[in-house]
Amino acid sequence: MAAFLSILPFFAIFLYFKKFNTFIFLHAVFLFLLLLIKDMVKNFVNLKGDLAQGNQSLPVKYGEGKAQIILLIISVLLLIPVYLLKRFEILGDMKYYFIIFILIYFPGLFYFLRSRTVKQYRIFYNLLKFLIILGVFSVALVRRP
Repeated sequence: MAAFLSILPFFAIFLYFKKFNTFIFLHAVFLFLLLLIKDMVKNFVNLKGDLAQGNQSLPVKYGEGKAQIILLIISVLLLIPVYLLKRFEILGDMKYYFIIFILIYFPGLFYFLRSRTVKQYRIFYNLLKFLIILGVFSVALVRRP
């Protein structure tokens, strides 16, 4: 729910200006999937607390293995908006962000999939936060029409 609420302003812009922009939509989908992954990884970091409190997060409800598979599937889906965004000329130098993203994210993801301790989960969680911040700053690299 938090990931959905985070991207809601993108869609409010569409409604307000009554103009649909595929480029902005693909960015919103990318951001939604990335924030969803970050929230799922946070559930791994807080696994003991969720168990103690009785919260039904994915790792608690389905187990760590199945939750990691779900996270892997969402990560593969994350490649779709990246691939489609690279087709837009307006992307400009932000294309380098997506190259750096893939080069950092997927090795980090495979590290996460082999992880079993909270400390290891937290390393990937911090990596995700770094990539999100890097993405925010890289928006300045988009070409102006």
